[in-house]
Amino acid sequence: MLTSARNEQPSGTSARPNGTGTPINHRNTQWRFRRLCQEAGLPRIRVYDLRHTATSLMIDAGADIKAASEALGHSDPSITMKVYRHVQSGQRVQALNLLSNMITQPKEEPQPD
Repeated sequence: MLTSARNEQPSGTSARPNGTGTPINHRNTQWRFRRLCQEAGLPRIRVYDLRHTATSLMIDAGADIKAASEALGHSDPSITMKVYRHVQSGQRVQALNLLSNMITQPKEEPQPD
């Protein structure tokens, strides 16, 4: 159903309508998201980065690949596997631990001599 809706919509639009019932242009979404990040003092990230991070975490937590693939709108679970199996669990844990340490441990200020 979603695939057929995608095939019928103009390029660069979403199947989800905006408030007027017309498809949402993805550039408007990106612009609004970029503005929100800027106002919140966050680094520049893309909406796609959120999708990628959420999916990576979902798969790492043990979600069924077929269910994840369907949620993403991929036509085949092998696509999901190719895109999201690049980071091994141990590497992700190590990276998250490093990030956690950077956030929770105050940076030591140099002491005057």
